[in-house]
Amino acid sequence: MKSIKSLQASLLTNTFKYQQKHFFVASTLWGFYLDSGEAVLEQTLWPIIAANLGKDSLFDEAFKKDASEFVVFADAFAPQLQPAPRVDVSVSLAEITKILNVYGERYWQGFGPSPADPFMQMPLSYEHAYGGQAHLYNKDGKGLPGNDSNEVLRFLANIEHPDFPVISKKIPDNKSAYTPQGFAAINSEWPQRKNLYGTFDDNYLQNHMPGLAPDINWDYFHTAPPDQRFDRYLTGNEPFCITNMHETMAEIKGNLPGVVGRCFIEQELPLNALEQGELAQYSDAQKRDDKLVLFKEIPLNLDTVYFFPNDNIGIVVHRGTIEINHPQAKDIKKLLVAHQSLTEPAKPSAFYQDQLQLRCDPEDGFKYMMYSAPLIPEDVTCGFKQLLGDEEYKQVMGDNLSAFAEGKKQQAEQEMDEAIDKQVAELRANGMDKQADELLDKIKNPPQDIELPEDAKKLQALTDKILPGISAMKEAPKLDDLDLTKLNLKAMDEVQAHMEAMAEKQKKEALLKVEQQLDELKQQAAQQPEMAEQLDPSIKQLEEMLASIDAIPVLTRPDTVEQDTQLSAQLAQAAEQLTEQKKMMAEHNIELSAEQQQQMTELEQLLDNNETLSAQMAEANDFINDSYLKGAHFIAESSSPHKGKEPELVAALLDSYNAKQVITAKDFAFCKLTQQKFKQIDLNHGFFEYSELTHIEFEQADLTAINLAHAKLSNVSFDNCAIEGANLGAAELTACQFKNMKLIEITLAHSSLIDCEFTDCEFGERMDMLLETKLLRCKFVNCTFLKLNFIELDLTGCEFIDCDLSESNFIKPILTDASFTGSTLNGTNFVIAELNNSCFERARMKNTRFVGGCLLNEACFNFATINETNLRDCQLNNCDFSDADISKSDFGESSIKNSQFNCTIARQVQFIDSNLNGSQFKKADFMEANLMQADIRGCNFSGANLYGASFLNATLGSTSFYGAILENTLLKDWRP
Repeated sequence: MKSIKSLQASLLTNTFKYQQKHFFVASTLWGFYLDSGEAVLEQTLWPIIAANLGKDSLFDEAFKKDASEFVVFADAFAPQLQPAPRVDVSVSLAEITKILNVYGERYWQGFGPSPADPFMQMPLSYEHAYGGQAHLYNKDGKGLPGNDSNEVLRFLANIEHPDFPVISKKIPDNKSAYTPQGFAAINSEWPQRKNLYGTFDDNYLQNHMPGLAPDINWDYFHTAPPDQRFDRYLTGNEPFCITNMHETMAEIKGNLPGVVGRCFIEQELPLNALEQGELAQYSDAQKRDDKLVLFKEIPLNLDTVYFFPNDNIGIVVHRGTIEINHPQAKDIKKLLVAHQSLTEPAKPSAFYQDQLQLRCDPEDGFKYMMYSAPLIPEDVTCGFKQLLGDEEYKQVMGDNLSAFAEGKKQQAEQEMDEAIDKQVAELRANGMDKQADELLDKIKNPPQDIELPEDAKKLQALTDKILPGISAMKEAPKLDDLDLTKLNLKAMDEVQAHMEAMAEKQKKEALLKVEQQLDELKQQAAQQPEMAEQLDPSIKQLEEMLASIDAIPVLTRPDTVEQDTQLSAQLAQAAEQLTEQKKMMAEHNIELSAEQQQQMTELEQLLDNNETLSAQMAEANDFINDSYLKGAHFIAESSSPHKGKEPELVAALLDSYNAKQVITAKDFAFCKLTQQKFKQIDLNHGFFEYSELTHIEFEQADLTAINLAHAKLSNVSFDNCAIEGANLGAAELTACQFKNMKLIEITLAHSSLIDCEFTDCEFGERMDMLLETKLLRCKFVNCTFLKLNFIELDLTGCEFIDCDLSESNFIKPILTDASFTGSTLNGTNFVIAELNNSCFERARMKNTRFVGGCLLNEACFNFATINETNLRDCQLNNCDFSDADISKSDFGESSIKNSQFNCTIARQVQFIDSNLNGSQFKKADFMEANLMQADIRGCNFSGANLYGASFLNATLGSTSFYGAILENTLLKDWRP
């Protein structure tokens, strides 16, 4: 189901079965600030809800209610936060007002309660209401004695009703039945609700399970205390008042936000399920292939108001129910939530049907996702604009953009002035004063209405095609000025192509001019031999320019050593000048003022403090070098900085190694090394960009922060080497081996690894470590990949043997023919993964998630442990789960045809609505498994343990249960 809504709206959905019919419940939430009524964005709302509910609490049960009610999650606050022994709190909404007394800590002494301790804040939860271990249901409350007979003090409830205090004579004799007081939701296990849930007898088991009981009292779904319920549905603009439930606002008054929730669905029904007479009432447009597509509105009522006064937040819930044809509402393909103001005329269904289609358009739908104005009241700001409307954000962004724009403007003006001055100077130097004056006049008095060149006109037209009218705007447009629904991002490709064509055209024109100028100079030199020597430097310069245009640029790196040398020389010169200046002042008796003397002293201290300067220089150099190392694989194609000297550098490297000399931070870029063994060599921080290493063995080598970007490594082995921080990005690695390595803070981004093997290696969590990396037929044995990201990688034929991949993420990977034999995959995510013919034999998977419709056809899971794992909506045909443990995992709605589950442990496994056609389950343990609505035609459950398993509404045919344990098994309403 695809859901469409605004950024202000939230949606809760639910399905249930009642009297053999299936129903869908839609609950729309609209948050608002209590003191102003302004809408709250959903991203702000849910963290507040979670913080107020606490752990293991349910916010809303998403079932229909027959009238409105309000629920409050809050604390009591003493006025002005001055500690008080008692604080009266109240909530009024429309005609209902509820007041409760909240006391500080009290306990029984003699025949009455002790004085209450003053307090500033008290949670209004049922733990602070009347109850205790002896209470019938509120076991966590206060007031009744506990099980410990030696307890010294028995504390009283903090929350009491003013008409029924603990010492009141109105309390029933059975004090354990006294109702706890509060504003929060009533627990579903308390008798006030539990007794309304209906009868669960044989009739229910035979005719109604797993739906609601036929005699359910629908008041069960009213969660608020009875004195917070109405006998009607609220309109949505009623007044409310809340006292002493906010830290600084003793009273919060206002009105409900005056919005109306609307909900629309697009439902698909199979044409063959309808009679011919029924079909006649529908148009051809509603009949698509073999489906009937219906657009319906679900009528909603405002049935619940939630107050969170601690956080100044309120929520109105509009809810509606509609009958459906599938237990999990799979016949509902699209859903749209909208809100209107009570003061607006109701928009027709056709309007919202159009909005749904626009937002579901596969090509242009994204534009409307950013424009939710049609889905919210007219006086509410679009959520996308509200999200960008944060004043602090706007101020920071505005300041940054203004500073950036001003800087660019000044830079451009300076460059333009310098270019003009240079051109004018050249003209005057050649005796062309008239032309220089004309140029200056044109700059000072530019012509009006300049005709744009054709290329510029086309570019302007393409810009308007992206967003009509934008080129005519004199200033940078604001978000409010733009109609994002007219945005055409496809035109940006046309703009890019046109700009590239313009650049190529300008390049060719410039080349043509240079070539013409070169020809003219050569002709002039030939015709005037006496000028040849004078023209020769210009001719060579133009020839070098033409030759360098398509030449590969030389690899450049930051030269921090040279920078240090220059800076040291400058500091030495400054110190020498200062000494000379002091000497001159002494010779001429020049006296300095106090301020000048202070400045002189500070300068002397600065120049004398070499250690501090050296440390600062070293820190800056480390930052520069580290930045280059981390980004070296992004450098475009380069040529050698020491072309022709590579053999000499290799010879020097080998000589230094044989002589056991230090070789750190040396430059061996573009060098070729082959057939060498390096044991305990120290190459840390070495430069090996674009190098070629063939049949090299590194053993116990120090390769820390080595730069192998763009390198080619073939049959290179790394055994127990230090390689932290190394860059192997954009490299080609073939048949390389890594053993006993800690691959921490290294990158293999944009690299290609073919037939490489990693054994006993630990991979770090660097985000870009495997960015756009290709790994083909690579093998990883006993490696650790904790929390590593594999994003859109081709991992065809890769093997992960006995590895730990816990909490890693495989996003859109190609893992065809891959193996995870014996590996740990706890908490690992596979999103839209291709895993056909993969092997998970002996793998350990707990809370592993295969989502987005993963392909796992012909995969092997023999002897694997797969517990509490999500395998919903996957393709698992012809798989083998024999001897595996898949207990408590969810295979709902997956296709698992012709698969093997022989001797599989599958306790409490979920196969709801799965297609298991032709699969084998011989001697499997399916105790309490759920195969409701599953297709089990041609399945063999011979000798299987099916105790307590559910086959409700399953499809059977040629299904064998020979010798199976069928006690307490539900085979109700099965279909042949």
